[in-house]
Amino acid sequence: MGQAAPALTGIELVLDRYRPLRPLGSGGSGSVWLARDEKTGLDVALKIVAREGKSALRAEREAAAAAHLRHPACLRAYGFGRDSRHLYIAYEFVP
Repeated sequence: MGQAAPALTGIELVLDRYRPLRPLGSGGSGSVWLARDEKTGLDVALKIVAREGKSALRAEREAAAAAHLRHPACLRAYGFGRDSRHLYIAYEFVP
């Protein structure tokens, strides 16, 4: 398995918007959490990638590409943001 999911349970909101609910999984580039978008009320899959290393560059390219994808077989990317330690991509959550 890759990196462990960062401990987000004590954080009120990520990027003043996303409320982490529970980890969904983790891999070589980061982790994905189920989160509630407090601005829209939607549940999202919040991908979290450390800002250090090559993973951050790949995540930025991924976010830019995902923002332009529109296809029934692709999950929609709702947003992208960063703080001092991580990059975040909010994707459509499909249970």
